[in-house]
Parts: sequence; C-alpha cells; structure tokens
Amino acid sequence: MPRLYSLAAVDTDFFDSARFQITHQLDINCSATRMMSALRDAQQWVAWASPMVSADWTSAAGGKDATRDVYLRGGILFKERFFHWQDAQRVSFCVDQANVPGLVRFAEDHKIITIGNNRVRLHFTLAFETGRGARLLAPLVYGLLKRIVPRMLERYKKLLESPA
Repeated sequence: MPRLYSLAAVDTDFFDSARFQITHQLDINCSATRMMSALRDAQQWVAWASPMVSADWTSAAGGKDATRDVYLRGGILFKERFFHWQDAQRVSFCVDQANVPGLVRFAEDHKIITIGNNRVRLHFTLAFETGRGARLLAPLVYGLLKRIVPRMLERYKKLLESPA
C-alpha cells in the first residue's frame, strides 16, 4: 500500500472558496433518476472520467458518508467520501486521503436540476487546494484539468443519453 497523506475536510462552501475551481454546466437528455443511477455505479464513472482506472466502493454504494477507493492514471490513489448526497439534486465528495504529497483539499460537486421533458442540467464543480510544496505544480494541474473536464463531461453526457 502506498503512503497516504490525509487531506483537510471540506463542506459545500469549499466550492465557492477554493483557490482552484473548475466549473462546467451542460444540459443532458436523461432523468435525474438515470443520473443518480450512474453516480451509484462505480464502473460508469470509469467509463467517462478518463483519468480514472478503477473505482471501488468501500461501503454501500452511494449515499451520505459512502466511501470508495479511486485509482487514477499514474498510480494515484484517492480515498473518497461522499459528504453530501441528496437524491436527484446534489452529490458532493471529497478526498480524505491520497498518495499525493502537497494536496491539501480536493472535492467535486454535482448539482442536478430537472429542467423538464426528461432533461437535467448538471452544474459540475471540481475544486482543490495545495500546500506550499506543490504551489508551482498547481497551476499546471489546474490548466490540464480545465482542458480535460469539458471533454470528460461530454463523455458523461453521451453515456447518460445512451439507452440504459
């Protein structure tokens, strides 16, 4: 097992206060129920989130305080905890531990708004902060994530709009 570093806890206010924030919004032709089903399915995350190699629930799948281990390209391990889970409305998780030194806080927020006719609007936010040791690297990571997040979310949209 790689050495793990503990990250600081976050709440939903972090998505407005984090030094590095990436936000994206898109309309998707699916129901909120379909989106929630995809959020509970670890393999569907791997299908659209290109940095992910695998995701395994370490507790019951989905729900507040659910946990999972996520392996990313490059041998990165995130131990995640879902701190907000409101069916068909909002799902937020943070990284409690990672094998990445210098990462202080990292979280994602998925706000789901039903807009009618079996459609939803996803407000997605990825937020992170680093410590002093990673300050030079953080803007590079931020730039990379700003480029890949819209593409990942387009894959997510295609997955959700395809027949289940």
